[in-house]
Amino acid sequence: MTRYEAVVFDLDGTLMDVTGLGRQRYLATVESVLDQVGLPIEQSMCELFLGQVDIPELREHCHTFEVDFNSVWDVWTCAECDLQQTAITAGILQPYNDTLVLPDLTERVTLAVLSDNYQAIVEHFLEYTQIATWFDYIDGREPTVEGLSRRKPNPSRLQTVFNELGVAAENTLYVGDSTVDATVAERAGCIGALVQRSHPWTKPVPPPDSPGEPTHVIDSLEEILQIVAPEN
Repeated sequence: MTRYEAVVFDLDGTLMDVTGLGRQRYLATVESVLDQVGLPIEQSMCELFLGQVDIPELREHCHTFEVDFNSVWDVWTCAECDLQQTAITAGILQPYNDTLVLPDLTERVTLAVLSDNYQAIVEHFLEYTQIATWFDYIDGREPTVEGLSRRKPNPSRLQTVFNELGVAAENTLYVGDSTVDATVAERAGCIGALVQRSHPWTKPVPPPDSPGEPTHVIDSLEEILQIVAPEN
């Protein structure tokens, strides 16, 4: 039986309910950015910013339309941060109800957050919603092109979390809501748990024995208590 030392959480779709911040809100922000920087407001162009930004293709478009890539990137990251910060303050982005289990978990294991969202957004959300106190370490992404290369499923940042907490990978549970989260757990050498959520960015649970299959599939964060401290 695994002796768990830590539980590390993803943010978007795991701790933070992103249901209210759907595709249309993002699309409006993308169109505003394109208009501001002088790129055409076309569906193919908008798709570059929705989900995972395609940097090589964006650079190519910037070259074609003689627009400075760095300026476009700065405008986009600022706009995306503003969109999310406003949504947090307005209560559009809120913690899931099952985050109420966090205080009980802290009595058993160390807690941390590893997110591909921006560091400033991760910190703002956790502090504004008053759940930051339960986490010993928080790692979000820097708003740079270089930061994109360290997104999940690259395991380097998760491995850094293990080092910062002083815990062994094999004694750590990483909890997320997507196959990317399950894959990064596997690559980092820890145990993965996938919480099934329903939101605009939901992705299906991978079939058994497929790449990115998590060790645990759960319906609520409350089930983590039974994983890390099972009752005899």
